[in-house]
Amino acid sequence: MDQTQTLQRLFSDNKVRYSVIAFGLLMVVILIAWAIVSLLKPATLDITPTNISLDSGVTISGDKIITYNGSSFIEISPVDNTTKVIYTPKTRFPSVKDMVYVPNKGVFLTFSGNTIETPVFDYKIKQNAKVPSDDPESSYIYSLTSDDNYTWYLDFKSGKLLNVVEYEVNSDYMYYNSHDDKFYFITGNGNDNPYQFKSYDINTNKTETVSGKLGLYSIDKLRQCGDSTCVIGKLNSSRDRSTLAKISSKGKVSSIKNVNGAILSTPDSMTFAYLTDSDDTALEDEDATDEYDDEDEDGGYSDGIAVYQTMEVTNISTGESSDYSGSFNAGGAIGTYDDHFYYMNGIDGTYQYLKRSGHDIDFNYDDDEYDFSDGFINLGKVGQSFSLIADVDREIYLVSTGLNTGVFDKASNAVVSKNIDTCVDKVNSDITVQNQDDITTDYDIDFEIMVPDDDDFDATINKVNDCIGKDSDNLVGYSYLFTGVSPINGKITTE
Repeated sequence: MDQTQTLQRLFSDNKVRYSVIAFGLLMVVILIAWAIVSLLKPATLDITPTNISLDSGVTISGDKIITYNGSSFIEISPVDNTTKVIYTPKTRFPSVKDMVYVPNKGVFLTFSGNTIETPVFDYKIKQNAKVPSDDPESSYIYSLTSDDNYTWYLDFKSGKLLNVVEYEVNSDYMYYNSHDDKFYFITGNGNDNPYQFKSYDINTNKTETVSGKLGLYSIDKLRQCGDSTCVIGKLNSSRDRSTLAKISSKGKVSSIKNVNGAILSTPDSMTFAYLTDSDDTALEDEDATDEYDDEDEDGGYSDGIAVYQTMEVTNISTGESSDYSGSFNAGGAIGTYDDHFYYMNGIDGTYQYLKRSGHDIDFNYDDDEYDFSDGFINLGKVGQSFSLIADVDREIYLVSTGLNTGVFDKASNAVVSKNIDTCVDKVNSDITVQNQDDITTDYDIDFEIMVPDDDDFDATINKVNDCIGKDSDNLVGYSYLFTGVSPINGKITTE
């Protein structure tokens, strides 16, 4: 009897046939139950420290994190578990405040702190020389000691630091649009200095005013939405309502959505969250008020922040929308995980998973060491698997499904200190290095490298930077400051 006949006889037996059917049904039930449990079970995301800070000027580009450590601009890839130098300045640079990265081409920058013996200082000297000495405004416009250090574009190919505008652009008011290779930004404050929408073309190095009359009373955020520009703020014509508007290439502002509440951006460029009362009426509920107490020393608001009961998450391109009920506020932030959104409460650091099934998301972190109860800043999505957040102390953390593979691990101070000493000995024996415990300046940095301020000052710094960047141990978790000292009397010349 062949195998086929055997099987036919076997399945002709009703007991066998029913057993097979029952087994098959059981497997289907098990699979369905597993799927339901998986849907209802809270997802778990890990929050881990990155050893980098917002004080280093951090930005996200696709699945890469770009930061500046005082020596080099570096690219960190948590996906590939790699770190590399993408550009080393050829001169002393000020501390980077904010940056917007243009992949493989350059970076837009604002600076903080001292600018002496930097390209920023050199620019101010040249501009100051152009102003007549009897001009009473000259000392104000081109003050060499002004805290306004303007906005710049660093071109990696030429190594030139090019002035974009003689105004320090707010980090929430600027972005790079890859569709037309332009940097878009807003200057002004809406009061005595009206808002102006401007663009900078990285190919022609020209800044143009797109519109000097935006009709905006206040601005919360400027960002790319598709190939266009979107702005979150309030219109002069409706100051009591939050507005999401689109700005055309000619500067025309057209409203997309007005709400009696607040509007949050999300990591998806076309998706926004509208926070309102459940009936979208004026803020009548005692828990929903947009009155704020005095701003605290950290720039946040400790009490009285507006609370809303409804969040509508909408894709303005497709019109797809989902509504959620809960407790939301304008100080919160939206993150993404597994193609779904989660909301991070800006008041007490709690989380809510915004998925249609309604289940929560668990965040795994050491609450004895890291405290998010004062809120945090959502920095955005890194590729498909990661997000970045920062606490009120500006320290940055990675949010992931446990995929962190050690790219943010920090080498020991002793190892890096030895590496730095080796570098400076190769370049110039007159260079001295101070470790964090010995640094007397107000800067929060790990190594101060004191270089003789002679004719080779810039060239010496360039060589030290190149050497530091060759060892990956030196890149993540450590910051550097180059200080000029007189070769004659040893006094600091860059302060």
